[in-house]
Amino acid sequence: MAAPEERLVSEGEGGAPGSARLSPGPIPESAEALAPMEPPPQSNTLMGLPIVAIESILSFLSYDETSQLRLVCKRMDLVCQRMLNQGFLKVERYHNLCQKQVKAQLPRRESERRNHSLARHADILAAVETRLSLLNMTFMKYVDSNLCCFIPGKVIDEIYRVLRYVNSTRAPQRAHEVLQELRDISSMAMEYFDEKIVPILKRKMPGSDVSGRLIGTAPDSCLGSRDKQTVKTGRQFLPLRGLITVLSEVPGPSAALTTMQLFSKQSPSRQEVTKLQQQVKANGTGLTALKREISELRIKVQEQQKQLQDQDQKLLEQTQIIGEQNARLAELERKLREVMESTVGNASAKHPEIKALMKPDYNLIWVVVLMVLAQLTAFYLVKDLDWKWVVFWSYVFGSCISHSMTLAIHEISHNSAFGNRKAMWNRWFGIFANLPLGLPYSISFKRYHMDHHRYLGGDGIDVDIPTNFEGWFFCTPFRKFMWIVLQPFFYAIRPLCINPKPITRLEIINLLAQLSFDVVIYYLWGVKSIFYMLAGSVLGLGLHPISGHFIAEHYMFLKGHETYSYYGPLNLLTFNVGYHNEHHDFPNIPGKSLPLVKKIAAEYYDNLPQYNSWIKVLYDFVMDDTISPYSRMKRQLKGEVKQD
Repeated sequence: MAAPEERLVSEGEGGAPGSARLSPGPIPESAEALAPMEPPPQSNTLMGLPIVAIESILSFLSYDETSQLRLVCKRMDLVCQRMLNQGFLKVERYHNLCQKQVKAQLPRRESERRNHSLARHADILAAVETRLSLLNMTFMKYVDSNLCCFIPGKVIDEIYRVLRYVNSTRAPQRAHEVLQELRDISSMAMEYFDEKIVPILKRKMPGSDVSGRLIGTAPDSCLGSRDKQTVKTGRQFLPLRGLITVLSEVPGPSAALTTMQLFSKQSPSRQEVTKLQQQVKANGTGLTALKREISELRIKVQEQQKQLQDQDQKLLEQTQIIGEQNARLAELERKLREVMESTVGNASAKHPEIKALMKPDYNLIWVVVLMVLAQLTAFYLVKDLDWKWVVFWSYVFGSCISHSMTLAIHEISHNSAFGNRKAMWNRWFGIFANLPLGLPYSISFKRYHMDHHRYLGGDGIDVDIPTNFEGWFFCTPFRKFMWIVLQPFFYAIRPLCINPKPITRLEIINLLAQLSFDVVIYYLWGVKSIFYMLAGSVLGLGLHPISGHFIAEHYMFLKGHETYSYYGPLNLLTFNVGYHNEHHDFPNIPGKSLPLVKKIAAEYYDNLPQYNSWIKVLYDFVMDDTISPYSRMKRQLKGEVKQD
């Protein structure tokens, strides 16, 4: 996978022994992490080290092992709690970074996303996001209240394992298969936390026992002999010092002020005690309302958790349905390929005279030699012309010869000049035909073009398929027009991005021969001849009537038809490259004989969609909103791929 299978992000976290954890970015510490820790004991043991040193040592362990070390001592417990809380925040940040980079590579249309190579990556990350939200709602409100830490370290390790798997795998498994372990251990952790730990933590939350203390009495051990005097308040008697202690814990400036006034007096009046009772009653009413709101919020959270679980289940079902549809589509493509191959075999068996056409075209040699001589003559003639005429003849004459020469190289790449038995003769002759183009092209084209025939539309193999960036960006009429103008540059750069190959000895020879030829032309006839040569190549492969064959050959103007033929007059200049269905069926037949193939097996080709004008193809491509660089059939190849 080129763009789709690129690595999403670097592995920002380590959880396995032997690798330090690297954070994807600064993570804000929780309130518990910022809480003061007890000073280290003065000893030479591990606990005597500074906190930073202990954290650095523990960073080589997994989070599951870190959570188990909380039992060592209180100081180790505080350090491990801090690392677990930070670990959960870091894994959230790392997940957000992965998800952001995946979404940036997905197409904008939902229908195209389902067939994209990163569709499974996005499904897995979306399911992980749901799981992180559930964990956040379950644990973090207690973590923020300094009542506990993020306890299940094994869950953090499993989330990192899933994210690394998505980051490093080009074709991951389905979401429910990848996330099975994460769902199991996280669900068990949340259920155990809600059933066993939350009831204990609720009793520790601020305000949970204020109402009980307001109507009780302080223990006698907290009172002196002077404090055991009581104040009569209707039906109940409260110890004076106990009442002051309780009221001092009730929030509110008025209560604190009245408590100080009462404390300053040894014998408070009945009016002051009544006022204090009213304030206590008002605070008790506020606490009751607050508890009611908390209960309602808890019910809403439970409902939202249930909705999230339902959504997770629906997402799992949709993922399974999509997987089944993908398998069915692959089976249909296989059957279609078998039908096409059987059709070609039937045509060859029904018309055995087609095999007689599979022989070299020796006339191609003389045509190429004459074209090279014609370009050399043109180089000589333009050396003294004005620049405007150099540009004019570059487009009118040079572009036609240059584009025709590229298609002659296409014929030579199929060994049409000297035959398959003299393959190296064809390679040397291709380097000779490449000279008037100005740029080395012949040897590299042959290597990639054979992959185009073997794996038509193969994702990451066939460099004739535009990249995801081309399909995403060049989607308006003006941008598609510019894409046609810049086609030579995209055809040159695309192989380096999609399917780079090591440089061979013949490619180096092709480069040296071309540079030598360019230097000789410049030395003999100057810069105008060089400009004419390079401009003719660029203009001929860009906005030019002949360049319509680039789009006409395999762009799906009609759904279900991947390859089209052109039967117009420009075939005379292009070695019959317009007979493209015939060429893909019988690539060993030279372009000169392809019209005979159509004539012999007319029943197989006459009813197929075809073009009569490459100019109209260019116009329709630019103006039709339903056609773009995305309008190509892309296949996910399976099994071993053999490249040239």
